[in-house]
Amino acid sequence: MSPFLSHLFARKTLRFRLFILFTILSALTIAAFTSFYLAQQRQSSIERLTQDGRLVITALKSGIRLPLYAEYREGIATCIAESLDNSAVTAIRVFNHDNILLAEGKGPAVKLGGETISVREEVLIKDLNYTPEALLLGEDYTRSRVIGYIEVTMNMQSLTSQLRNLYRMALILSLAFWGGATLLGYILLRHITAPFQNLLAGIREIESGNLSPEITFSHGDETEQAAIAVLDLATSLRQREEENKRLNDELVRSLRLEIREEKKKLMAKLINTNRMTSLGLLVSSMAHEINNPNGSIRLTNEYLSKMWQAAIPVLDSTRNMVGEFTLCGLPYGQAREEIQSACANIGRCTERIEQVIRDLRNYSLGERLSQESMVMINDVATAAVSILRAHGRREDVSIVTELGEDIPQVKGNPKQLEQVLLNLIMNAAQAYDDKKGEVRVTTSYAADSGEVLVEVSDRGRGIDAEEMPRIFDPFYSTRIDRGGSGLGLYISKFIVEEHGGSIGVDSKPGEGSTFRVSLPIMMTEQDS
Repeated sequence: MSPFLSHLFARKTLRFRLFILFTILSALTIAAFTSFYLAQQRQSSIERLTQDGRLVITALKSGIRLPLYAEYREGIATCIAESLDNSAVTAIRVFNHDNILLAEGKGPAVKLGGETISVREEVLIKDLNYTPEALLLGEDYTRSRVIGYIEVTMNMQSLTSQLRNLYRMALILSLAFWGGATLLGYILLRHITAPFQNLLAGIREIESGNLSPEITFSHGDETEQAAIAVLDLATSLRQREEENKRLNDELVRSLRLEIREEKKKLMAKLINTNRMTSLGLLVSSMAHEINNPNGSIRLTNEYLSKMWQAAIPVLDSTRNMVGEFTLCGLPYGQAREEIQSACANIGRCTERIEQVIRDLRNYSLGERLSQESMVMINDVATAAVSILRAHGRREDVSIVTELGEDIPQVKGNPKQLEQVLLNLIMNAAQAYDDKKGEVRVTTSYAADSGEVLVEVSDRGRGIDAEEMPRIFDPFYSTRIDRGGSGLGLYISKFIVEEHGGSIGVDSKPGEGSTFRVSLPIMMTEQDS
């Protein structure tokens, strides 16, 4: 395979997909126009041959009326013989008004054989007979009447040969034009998508931990704005990492001095910074790696939709002329609707992707909400599960929700409660190591104690008895060597207790763990 094809088919990139779409669309367009042109040429050639036959009939009519009226066969045969000088005439037949063959002559084209076309016309004569009754009634006494028919058969072999040469030349020109258009399309697509490839390389550097990437871009277009946004995001991430380190140091000092008020302030900042640092990388890799191709897909879809709308009249005209034909393996009528539906579906899907990215950004940029908000715990659980599913870090671990009905509201901050569930669900998923498993999230209401319960269960490796007393201690983690910070459960316990609730765990080594969060319900005046 040539280097050109090897590079093109190495990965199914956006450039590859756009190239395939352009190639297919250009092939269909060229085929449609070529088919329309050839059909027009064939129809025009048949009409010319038919017109030649009518000319032969017209010339024959001038001298055959009297012999035909008298049904004088020898005279008719003589007139036919005088009209057989046309090289395309196969036969001339003359019939009386009862459609009985009176005479027939074979032309020079009868030796050619093959496909023929026949032209038939009436021979009329003025009827001068009239009656007094016809005169009184005002009838037309000069009307014409049919005295016979002339049928001329024309040979189509020369026409077929011409059309065959025309088809061959049209096919060669179409293939040459399609090849040139395909090559030009690849060159244009390569030029257009090159800035996006550079931008993607810069984003991958950020993903690998290099927060000072070098990104080349074209000045004055959208790629410049996207590159500036990525560089700004990398700068913001560096600042957040520095801020996170500083806050961690301050948190250690505040814990040693046991200053509760200072601890609360630093913990609130740590919660926000922890959330922003973890989600900043996620949003940077998703927002800019997905939005840019998604925008290109949307623009390409609009362009293809316009091209398809422009091609529909031509295809409809072709169907009206040649009948139903096959397009992409389907009847044209069905393919017409399928393509329009596919374009509309692409538009809806790109809008949905954009909305998901917008929700993730809103989450990562979310502000601190009041602790007095009224929160539906089912909404919090659904939001946390949606974010983790969109993250897609552990595709081999499924998350199952069992949300109770008629659960009262609780008082608190929905974003902080989301952070608690995110930490618990991620810990449950990590309990399976690299194995497949299931995490179950359950919500319910304990009416006897007036508490809303949230349980996060797994069947992973469980927690050893000697580790159980320390799992909620700050900076204690069994996964330090795998990136654990030891703050997830500590922060979760702090948030739950700030909401007036409690958090506990039941676990057996090798059988899994269940973390249970209890929150007091939001009492109304009627309840009190």
